[in-house]
Amino acid sequence: MSIAYGPKKIIRAATAGANHVSDDSGDVYCLGRSCDLALYNFASVQLIWSGITGASTGTLTVEVSDDNVNWDTKMIGAVPMVITISGAAGNDVITTTEVTERYYRASWVKVGVTGGTVTAIIMAKGT
Repeated sequence: MSIAYGPKKIIRAATAGANHVSDDSGDVYCLGRSCDLALYNFASVQLIWSGITGASTGTLTVEVSDDNVNWDTKMIGAVPMVITISGAAGNDVITTTEVTERYYRASWVKVGVTGGTVTAIIMAKGT
């Protein structure tokens, strides 16, 4: 039997010209809590962006924690789980079969982006 989590929007149509973290309950564009992936062994995060103005170099970083308090960038081997946008509109997906931490969240950093929208979606599967 396999189980699935999501797809769940963790950052919803957020203004790309501001920073967002998907477990920030004070951010109206975010889920308001991190995602508990303890039962899963595969995860993917998709970033969708449109109408980007300013520098097209914003980044979405997948962050992980075992205690849901202290956060670090998710690594796939030696590579950080990060999406860097390119162009005014587009989407990208990053995946991992190394779901070894319990909690996941997404952090959008604008890096020179002044406008547009971003949406992040998480999906997880287990066996």
